[in-house]
Amino acid sequence: MTLRQTHQSFNRIVAFEVSKETLVVHVLPRDEQFSIPNKLKSVRRVLRSEAKRIAKAEHGSLLVVVEATGGYESNVLQSSVELDLSVHKAHGSRVRFFARYLRR
Repeated sequence: MTLRQTHQSFNRIVAFEVSKETLVVHVLPRDEQFSIPNKLKSVRRVLRSEAKRIAKAEHGSLLVVVEATGGYESNVLQSSVELDLSVHKAHGSRVRFFARYLRR
């Protein structure tokens, strides 16, 4: 599910792996990974920081990707919409199959 449709290319991605209590955040292209609590305030802080970093560099656009988990992804979706960021809710098994395909 893409909340905001766009035809631009993205060179910055913040991906969230979701569980009930925590979120594993992966930032590309820096290839940085860390965990945060699955709380609205924590997600906002990370996304706002990444948006500011991109604005300072004056290049690229940010895409937020979050796996669909039956509701635990709502903090990421809500924060992305509030900050007017492009966001994609990815189907977990499709992402895994795509990763397997890339590894061949």
